[in-house]
Amino acid sequence: MKDLNEVAIFTLIVQEMSFTRAADALEISKAAASKAIARLEGRLGARLFERTTRRVRLTEAGEIYLDYARRALEEVEDGEAAVSKLTEQPRGTLRVAMPVTMAQSSVAPKLARFLARYPELRLDIALKGGQIDPIAQRFDVVFQTMRPEVDSQLIQKRMITVGLGIFGSPAYISSAPPLRSPQDLTQHSCLTLTASRGGTNWTLHKGGKAQEIRLRGRIAIGDPLIHQRLCLDGVGIAILPNWLIQNQVRKRQLLRVLPDWVPSPIELFVLYPTRLSMTPKLNVFLAFIQDVVPKP
Repeated sequence: MKDLNEVAIFTLIVQEMSFTRAADALEISKAAASKAIARLEGRLGARLFERTTRRVRLTEAGEIYLDYARRALEEVEDGEAAVSKLTEQPRGTLRVAMPVTMAQSSVAPKLARFLARYPELRLDIALKGGQIDPIAQRFDVVFQTMRPEVDSQLIQKRMITVGLGIFGSPAYISSAPPLRSPQDLTQHSCLTLTASRGGTNWTLHKGGKAQEIRLRGRIAIGDPLIHQRLCLDGVGIAILPNWLIQNQVRKRQLLRVLPDWVPSPIELFVLYPTRLSMTPKLNVFLAFIQDVVPKP
């Protein structure tokens, strides 16, 4: 009889690229992990890993076996999810991808209470931005701020629309050139999410008008939480989500500039495979996210 524990140990070693880290994660000894792989290799009649003192890598046979091993474990987990659906008890592992700002500012503060409520549910959360394919990258649910591509195997929903504004500290604004129009931004220390040789574009809207401003940002870093901190420290001005800085605005630690000009909003989408659409573990997690993400 085939031992799925050996298959699980194999896939975790591949994930960690380390026998030691995989053994620690499974709370077994490194020797036990090595023996499990030796039994698996003996049964297959092929070496799965090339090992040196410094690194572990898959052999050609290991590369071939990996796809089948992952699919086998996913089938088992889907079977467990299907059975758990009968009793409506969320259990098993939910693999999640979400932006780091969402995780740190909205999810993390209330995650402990969620985990305590569902003790049989395990979360594997990856902090990722940009366009993500849940099926190709083996995620159960993905939250992203880019409009997803159409895929019949995925359920796609818009969760919220996030309003944005341009903010800076009173100290910075009082010492910097006046801001009367979007074009004045080119004279300021602007904090941007991305950078390129030609600069970064900010598109601002006023009524039915739109104006695009080309900026050479003072610092480019892809995290609004760091932008918030830098704004509070008087480094410059940045486009920030309104919900993120509402306390600082109320205390006048941050001030809104060019209030008549509004940056294009951000939309948060959720994607997940159709096969998971009714599983308890996904349903309770989506309900949790709906509760903790900021409302527009």
